[in-house]
Amino acid sequence: MLQRSLGDTLNLLDDIWLKDMDKASARSLNGYRATEEILRLVPNVSTFRLALIAIKLWAKIFPSGRNIYSSKLGFLSGVSWDILVARICQFNPNVTASRLGLAYPYSSEGSAGDQYHLMLIITPAYPQQNSAFNVSLSSLTILIEEINRGILCYIQNQQSHSSLHSCTGHKETSFSLT
Repeated sequence: MLQRSLGDTLNLLDDIWLKDMDKASARSLNGYRATEEILRLVPNVSTFRLALIAIKLWAKIFPSGRNIYSSKLGFLSGVSWDILVARICQFNPNVTASRLGLAYPYSSEGSAGDQYHLMLIITPAYPQQNSAFNVSLSSLTILIEEINRGILCYIQNQQSHSSLHSCTGHKETSFSLT
């Protein structure tokens, strides 16, 4: 029997709703379920949200347009950045958003089909899926360079207490994803 509305007591986080659902329908709920799970898992939601805004602005446009925010172009977007920032917040639960810096949390546990992906960022809610499935070798190389640049810029700004606009963006640093 079809229902025109859902009651207020419906908990879409309960896996029971996915039991008899087709794959496409179950995946359509994954965005909501992953977001709710991330918010449940971070120690400080306001710090997470502020850090996430800063990281997404950096990835998209700040200060000179890093342009590394686009799943269609093989970079990270949306839930991928959400998961990475949430993991950073979990590792640093008592740090303010401005002091989080940038660490790269990496998950290597995925499904059998994920073995062909270069980067695994697994969504926290069932059905788990790799949110970074479009990352290619060339976009991964650019991501590594830009994250290294961001780390160096962050360190320079912490040492000199200057604005992010003054960052030179040198690429030589020892940070590596491997």
